[in-house]
Amino acid sequence: AQGKDGGAEAASHLYSELKEQLKQMYPEAHVTNWNIVVNVVLNLQGLGQKLHACGIINNPNELSAFGRAFGLAHPLFNFIDVGSGKERADHKIRETLRLFLPMPQCKHIFFGPCHDNGYLPVLEPFKRDPTTSTRITLVETTPPEPGFVALGFPRVKFPKIFRDSNLPSRP
Repeated sequence: AQGKDGGAEAASHLYSELKEQLKQMYPEAHVTNWNIVVNVVLNLQGLGQKLHACGIINNPNELSAFGRAFGLAHPLFNFIDVGSGKERADHKIRETLRLFLPMPQCKHIFFGPCHDNGYLPVLEPFKRDPTTSTRITLVETTPPEPGFVALGFPRVKFPKIFRDSNLPSRP
């Protein structure tokens, strides 16, 4: 709802929250030197229209300003528009996860799929692999689906950044 200013503020809060979580998880490491990569994958037009219909933003294009400011706030923060079609976002998210998890340079992944059971089969193999299971933390926005709780990965909430309820199905 705060457009450009909100995007920069959200990025700043998220960066601070992630750094703080990493300090707690890795007290012996110098996490202040770690780079943080954030990928937000979405259908920009579809979400913009939904936010407008719900009265959260005045114009669907305001989401673009938010996204640009979010991405500019930190050099490795990305707001990625994949267009319409649920599988487009899912495909990009799954492949990004599969790219980063085996990399030794990737120390930890905060992953926010807890609202979508479609990611359970993607995460299932990693819970049995000790080299990856300790490096995944699930980010909760809405209460997690039961399957995510059963996976046993640590979970974290960032209430200053993410909504804790779904957008209404009808405005």
